[in-house]
Amino acid sequence: MKHQEQAQFMQRKSLSTLNQLVDRSIQVLTFMDVLYKYKLLQYVGASGQETLAGICRKSFKDLVTDYDATEHMKSIMKLIIGKDTAGNNVDQAIELLSNRCTAYFGENALREMRAYYNLTRAESSNPEEADHQNYLDRAFNIYKEIGDKIAYSQLVAVAAKLSSLNQTVKAVELLLNAAKMADPENYAVDYSRNMDKRDVSLSTLLLTQKQPLLNQRRYNQRIEYYKAALNILELLPMGIERKQVLNLMVDSDDVLFHEQLYGWYIDHNMLDELMRTDPDYLEDVRYIYLLTNN
Repeated sequence: MKHQEQAQFMQRKSLSTLNQLVDRSIQVLTFMDVLYKYKLLQYVGASGQETLAGICRKSFKDLVTDYDATEHMKSIMKLIIGKDTAGNNVDQAIELLSNRCTAYFGENALREMRAYYNLTRAESSNPEEADHQNYLDRAFNIYKEIGDKIAYSQLVAVAAKLSSLNQTVKAVELLLNAAKMADPENYAVDYSRNMDKRDVSLSTLLLTQKQPLLNQRRYNQRIEYYKAALNILELLPMGIERKQVLNLMVDSDDVLFHEQLYGWYIDHNMLDELMRTDPDYLEDVRYIYLLTNN
């Protein structure tokens, strides 16, 4: 009886695996059909880039069975979006993929692709045209909504691109928003309060922090986003744009960021700039900073 149950279990497992392979096979064929239907393969062939040529040499079997197949397909779509500067048919193709290739393109992957599409269109459009700002706004809004679902390095690259398109305030807002999304329960603040207290025992830390290692990871994530935002501020010359960015930072309700901002100004011997922005804010954040670091 036991052997029969094991055999039935293995049969169900095999059928499930076969069903997944069939489903993925259909979706790979759909992906290639979409590229063909909308005449997008010409942009892949025109690439001439060795890395992307390697991606395109992936066999049907590779795409069905390879765990990295999604990344390969996303790379192909990003290549097409970058090459098809007129935006011909790409938007329709993304819409079709979102409905028919769910095993490879989850909701966030396709939203990211649509954001990338709009950002690329903005980059290639005339800043004087109305569509230019529309593309920028659409890209920013999507990236802001999925900021915590995108790799840190990729989001920093998006922020850099926004800055290059004279959208520096949006670039900083994107990074600060991603920091908050990475830690919605704000556990990193508790971690920050305890991490420098050398006299606190490990047992006390374990009691005061529900998930110490996870909180540390969240803290580190947020700090990386803050550093990226402050790097943008550091590169800005004195002027209206810098003042706008600083106002955005001062108006943030992220306590942990304010500690980093104050510390950054101390390190750069520039507290006078904060004083000119908002003296009351300077006093408030100084108190928090001293409370945390003493």
